[in-house]
Amino acid sequence: MSGVKDFRFGVNMVVPDGRAAWAEKCRKAEDLGYDVVAAADHLGMAPPFPALVLAAEVTERVRLATFVLNVPFYNPVLLAREVTGADQFTGGRLELGLGAGYVKAEFEAARLPFPSARERVDQLEHAIKELKRLYADPEHFSTDAQTTENQRRELQAAAERNGWTIAVEYIDRGVSGAKGRRDRPEFDALLRAVARKEIDVVAAWSVDRLGRSLQDLVGFLSDLQSKRVDLYLHQQALDTSTPSGRAMFGMLGVFAEFERSIIQERVKAGLARARAKGKTLGRPRATTLLEERIRQLAAQGMGKVKIARTLGVGVSLTQRVLT
Repeated sequence: MSGVKDFRFGVNMVVPDGRAAWAEKCRKAEDLGYDVVAAADHLGMAPPFPALVLAAEVTERVRLATFVLNVPFYNPVLLAREVTGADQFTGGRLELGLGAGYVKAEFEAARLPFPSARERVDQLEHAIKELKRLYADPEHFSTDAQTTENQRRELQAAAERNGWTIAVEYIDRGVSGAKGRRDRPEFDALLRAVARKEIDVVAAWSVDRLGRSLQDLVGFLSDLQSKRVDLYLHQQALDTSTPSGRAMFGMLGVFAEFERSIIQERVKAGLARARAKGKTLGRPRATTLLEERIRQLAAQGMGKVKIARTLGVGVSLTQRVLT
């Protein structure tokens, strides 16, 4: 059939109290294979835009949506600013869902008049027209291409001041720096050029274009150092070809090691706390009935892989029972 689009599966989630709980829900949604993670917009809940920005930090691929914004609560010009910022900070993964609002109690709590259904739909239509008008006007909001071009000009000027010859430019347009190497073809090409020692200095607009965490950054810097390639970060004013820049590089390594040790200690403390509460760690043990069924099927000549598939269990469990 022509014109048929691929299905996408999304999940609209209530943002829980606390950063860690929301981050875990977003990671789980991505691990389960959802294409879109959405946050609602109701009074008494966490605001959607900060929640979606955090979701972008802890996920790799899912799109991030508002489902849906209560448009009568927003001034279109201010809403356009919020949407633009959220789209930039999510690496272009934001999807905007707009609604007319329907919960009368929320309007009353905000001390706003509750318009009729026709009036709310008219407000929604007006907001959509205003958003389209604002985004079409470069005086109000820069596009991703314009933002990239601005950064490019600044880096070209820095290269000229330092006497560097620009050999090649790598630009991942509209791709978040939080994504991995396989999702950033230009960044991957840069790393391959470094490995082949085709360049002497890597110049980037900001540190967030190079890695998802301090450990990623230090790993990248180690690759540069092993090839004797220097790094220039415009926003952070870091240049590893200078003594102060090399000192900063050493400090980053110390902080990365400190971060790793903190994570390890937190994991150990969590395990100890769980054991103290009497919790059994690891995968739950198979029931006696299941183990007996595995042995029966094996006695009938069925292989371990087929037993696992028949009973819906892992092959490792089958091997353990039959060992």
